[in-house]
Amino acid sequence: YIFMSKRPRNPPMSYDQFKKIFLGPGNTTLIIGSLADMHRGEMAFPRWKHVSKLYLSMDPKYISPIEHYALWTFAKKYKKEEVVLRTFPDCKKIAEYTVRGKYPN
Repeated sequence: YIFMSKRPRNPPMSYDQFKKIFLGPGNTTLIIGSLADMHRGEMAFPRWKHVSKLYLSMDPKYISPIEHYALWTFAKKYKKEEVVLRTFPDCKKIAEYTVRGKYPN
């Protein structure tokens, strides 16, 4: 009976699917829609090792504000804020500005 009461977990998102959704400058609506689906439970979250492989090896000037928001969202979910802030010191600030619809200069 216990196994029937829990909702089945989705398997983690594949690296190829994660890269297709979250990498690239023109994916703003796709990123926002995917994050909303993840929070509703309709789409699986990616593994942290995929997030770190994609973003933490990049130069901060090549990451858009919406990608900073996605990175900060994943960092909060996996409790890796310190790891992200070591590589991207302004990530939290840019993510908060992105939520408000403003972008820091």
